[in-house]
Amino acid sequence: NAACPGDAIEVQSGTYYENVDVNKQLTLQGKDTGSGLPVVDAGGSGNAITLSANNCTLKDFVAMNSSSGHSGIRVTSSSNTISGNTATGNYYGIYLQSSSGNTISGNTATGNSVGIRLTSSSNGNTITGNTATGNTESGIVLDSSSNNTISGNTATGNSVGIRLFSSSNGNTITGNTANRNGHTGIYLEYNCNSNTITGNTATGNLEGIFLFTSSNNTVSG
Repeated sequence: NAACPGDAIEVQSGTYYENVDVNKQLTLQGKDTGSGLPVVDAGGSGNAITLSANNCTLKDFVAMNSSSGHSGIRVTSSSNTISGNTATGNYYGIYLQSSSGNTISGNTATGNSVGIRLTSSSNGNTITGNTATGNTESGIVLDSSSNNTISGNTATGNSVGIRLFSSSNGNTITGNTANRNGHTGIYLEYNCNSNTITGNTATGNLEGIFLFTSSNNTVSG
């Protein structure tokens, strides 16, 4: 609370039972000082960490134990960098809501209902190099979210690996691994048009790549 916009805060190992709202431009850097990365535990109430200010950086935290419908990491702002974090035991692991221009990279989202979700989040979000495994519903979801890049992620062992729905258009889905999901590797439904889906691997699923009521998509490799 005492930090000024632009400050960097280093957080040491430990479990912090609270709901963190980053409401000014800050860098939050977790540091393993001997007992693992710092853990923010929501205690089953609300989101563990919320980024409500633009241009924040969140690195190397564990965000867990949100309440139903809430998130380990919730982003309601834009142009943030979120990397190296683990989101586990939440409803949504990492959730972007009405947000643009973010870079989500190198995170692990496991043991949630949904690993990583974008809702009404368009224009320049980059979701790259993340691992979304063992989530009961989907690994990575785009809902009403267009013109984003989903690349180099691993989405395995979920019900659906990567899912787009509700007019998520013009996205680039490339170089992802969506294997051994219970239902579908990559699933486009309900008017998801003009997406580019190239160079992905989707094996060992009930369906590999499935397009439902969607058109003008490019699927190759």
